[in-house]
Amino acid sequence: MEPKIVGTVMPVLELNMQPNDKVFAESGQLSSMSMAIQMQTEYLAKAG
Repeated sequence: MEPKIVGTVMPVLELNMQPNDKVFAESGQLSSMSMAIQMQTEYLAKAG
């Protein structure tokens, strides 16, 4: 994975990913992705 920060006023983290690379993000934090990316969501309940 090759991370790159682009922009100054509203910087964006751009990731150049290889097959089988994974990114974990909170809901609503992924702004865009290419058509080659497959998204999978999971609900993780917190105990307590």
